Amino acid sequence: MTSHCYRIRSALLVLVCIACTESRDAPDAGPSCEGVVCREREVCELGACRCDPAQSTTTDALDLVLMMDSSGSLEAEQTRFVAALPRFFRALTSGDHDEDGTPEHTPVRSLHVGVVTSDMGSAGFPIPTCGTEFGDDGRFVRSASASLGGCPATYPTFFEFAAGDDVSALANDVSCVAQTEHLEGCGFEQPLESVLKALSPAVPTEWTAEGFEPPTFLDGTLGHGAGMHAGFSRRDAVLAILLLTDEDDCSVSDVELFDQTSPRYGGELSFRCVAHQSALHPFARYVGGLASLRRHPGRVVLGVLAGIPAEVIPSAPGEPEDYDWILTHPDMQSAIDATTGRIRHSCEDAALGATHPPARIVQVAQGLSYSGARTFVRTMCSAEGAPAEIHVQPALDALLFEVDRAMATPTCD
Repeated sequence: MTSHCYRIRSALLVLVCIACTESRDAPDAGPSCEGVVCREREVCELGACRCDPAQSTTTDALDLVLMMDSSGSLEAEQTRFVAALPRFFRALTSGDHDEDGTPEHTPVRSLHVGVVTSDMGSAGFPIPTCGTEFGDDGRFVRSASASLGGCPATYPTFFEFAAGDDVSALANDVSCVAQTEHLEGCGFEQPLESVLKALSPAVPTEWTAEGFEPPTFLDGTLGHGAGMHAGFSRRDAVLAILLLTDEDDCSVSDVELFDQTSPRYGGELSFRCVAHQSALHPFARYVGGLASLRRHPGRVVLGVLAGIPAEVIPSAPGEPEDYDWILTHPDMQSAIDATTGRIRHSCEDAALGATHPPARIVQVAQGLSYSGARTFVRTMCSAEGAPAEIHVQPALDALLFEVDRAMATPTCD
């Protein structure tokens, strides 16, 4: 708990930070607890400030972000995913997962949905499929591919649903923008940077954690959370993020990595994210950045649907991930295969082909779980001959389960 600093007015108008005790200058402060003033709706218990159970709250509001890999290898997976969305949204908003008329979960009564892509450009370097400096720049997708029938050309910045609205219309609209146009996004996927920029405000807000420091992005730009995406994030809502990708994250801190003539980052361009990990942002940027997008980390959910070996995936929603086992599995090691000269595969699917190990993304999920957020990972690879949607539904089931747990988490925020 960060100590509060009180303003001491004097002739010199000097700011002095004094010990945090009960003060008439802070009428809304809570009780003093071991030299720290507890926040509103907290009590001092066993020498620490804790949420007062009598004043804690739960929620039935959800802010949901779907991050879609927009590179050319994801067409089959996007098709599978959007086909499962109508059932998912019905279960989410009714609580009736089994569609038997009896709710198993708390229904989401107020829902915001935004879709982003993994395309954050190539900082202006001329790379095929990465034609612009910023790419989609973490902006919510507002258009549908012209090839999709029944989809209007443009959409609002994000979708809103309230109890009683037409959930089928919501599912159709989200499906239209989730099928990213022509799948020609940058092959240097930056899903973590995209999500962080989409959601981070340029200044602390009522829904960010204490001590929130706005992250900066390419060319010193700031996030969209309180700008073009204003109104999406809400203090009383759970924040849930689902990442869909068949690659690992390549969120670049040193843009020279994109320079094909770089003397520092040699080798084949498509291998550089694996070969030069030091040029990428540390995963701690995303653990701290995403956790701080709510005042309580228990209101944050991160789900991953990626190329993770099936044998390390939990068999049921609620079964905890063994992240150490996942990250040390031989097929989760990001490296160049000495035999083939290509990036090692993590798993293969009859329809999708080979996927690459999402080690950085799983490290972020692990870090967020340690911080108190709710996380899960599922595989997009199904065995040959298995139904095409066999792995999509487990990921959406896990998302339903974790959102329900997060909504039931009592907080004083």
